[in-house]
Amino acid sequence: MSPDQNRPDPDSRLAADRNGYDPVTDTIYAQYDAEDGENTLILSLVGIVAELTGREETELTPLYNAVDPTLINAALKASRDSEVEITFTYENCCVTLTSVGELIVDPNFDHNYTDSR
Repeated sequence: MSPDQNRPDPDSRLAADRNGYDPVTDTIYAQYDAEDGENTLILSLVGIVAELTGREETELTPLYNAVDPTLINAALKASRDSEVEITFTYENCCVTLTSVGELIVDPNFDHNYTDSR
């Protein structure tokens, strides 16, 4: 089965709170609550990446091979006074987590991209 067959329904629309699938950018936006704990964030992230790549969660590389989930969770929790954004690649997807509870997964990661900021 091709990964495209497992993609979210292209007729679905991004909710007003930026929660859902954006068929224009092929990106999934989700919200998480850092107070729910590290496992909630990890399970959400791995589930979304599995859905976008058309694979089972158990077929993915363990997340800790890409990043330290405990460190990321601690950094996001500690930064409640100012917004922090952490971006990394996982399974060829660009993953962005923010301290305000946004989880953004873009499967169209450009490996040649360099941030000029």
